[in-house]
Amino acid sequence: PALPLFDYDIKSCTPVILLGLANDPAEKATLKLLLDGDIYAAIASECGVTKDRDTIKEDFMIFLNGAIPNYVHTFFHKHLPKLTEMVMKGKNADKGMAWFGQGVEAEIMVQKVPRQLLLLIKTGTGTLNSTVQTKLTNPLTSRGNPEEPLFYIPMPDGWLGLERDEGQIAATVRQAFFECLGYWVTITKTELATGVKTVLMAGTPPAGGD
Repeated sequence: PALPLFDYDIKSCTPVILLGLANDPAEKATLKLLLDGDIYAAIASECGVTKDRDTIKEDFMIFLNGAIPNYVHTFFHKHLPKLTEMVMKGKNADKGMAWFGQGVEAEIMVQKVPRQLLLLIKTGTGTLNSTVQTKLTNPLTSRGNPEEPLFYIPMPDGWLGLERDEGQIAATVRQAFFECLGYWVTITKTELATGVKTVLMAGTPPAGGD
């Protein structure tokens, strides 16, 4: 109760995951440029849509997971025609776009990131001293005990955590996304008690680390 809880979010996580399907180099470059800005705002602006951001994101998911030819489809077909064709074909596939996206996200946030964080702790390259580390039986906890090093709860498009751990976790998450999809994601943080949202990490990290 004495430690504020934060919601850490990977900006435009679902569009980012589409990089895993973008086989055409030119389309992949286009998608990355859109992600560097605000892809949802770009779609709304070009298509003359005045809906709020959350509704646009819902319409994006309707196109992506339902292969519905809405205004998001119009935008994608213009700028990313090959990727759009793959999305539309996914409707009739045994395992569609929702399955693909959830699989990529789970691989990164539920498998890759926790393994890397545990490795950092066990090898002594994390932020905690060795005396504390030797007392741990489960370094990744969902309880937030101050004597334990990392509070990490994977969530859709991000995780719940404590401010004290954000640097190490965010850097690990960004590295995992880059290794899997070739893109440095932007991470935002929102304090649950106040709703205040800020950007935590963005852009290509400097040489030598995030």
